Amino acid sequence: MLAGAGIVPPESARFVAVDFETDSLRARLKAAGFDEHVPTVTAWLGVVPYLTTEGFRATMRLLARFSAGSEVVFDYSQPREALPPVEQLMLDSLSTRVALAGEPFQLFFTPEQLVEELEWLGLRVVEDLDTAAMAARYLAGRKDGLMLRGKAGRICVAASLEAASLEAAAQEVRD
Repeated sequence: MLAGAGIVPPESARFVAVDFETDSLRARLKAAGFDEHVPTVTAWLGVVPYLTTEGFRATMRLLARFSAGSEVVFDYSQPREALPPVEQLMLDSLSTRVALAGEPFQLFFTPEQLVEELEWLGLRVVEDLDTAAMAARYLAGRKDGLMLRGKAGRICVAASLEAASLEAAAQEVRD
């Protein structure tokens, strides 16, 4: 898809196929030449809602151990009960369609639940964008009418608690 769009990934980019429920992410990354001692940004988009809690936790535990300065960017969905009635119906419809395609939604978080879960796994939320914040950041000024609807989808950036502590200490020194 990148090549078709005329985008050439940097030499340092690696694309590693993994089944987060059954494969060892660490082994797959190692086989691809990954060095966990180098600060890394992991883009983990379009995955979390399809995982079990165990698959999510195993992955996040590993990401939390990456080098200081590493971050993970991922999207997640809020649970049905956190949504307004019309959006609950929209989620029900989408959930039925993805389940029929063999990829049912399994994992949801409220922002508060996500903070607790990530802290338990050794990560800190750096930023958690709702649809209004995503629209303001990424869609402002567009003239084609593209917009985000609803409150279910969110994008989170998280860093290891150790990395976050080091950054906070560095900021104190700079101040």
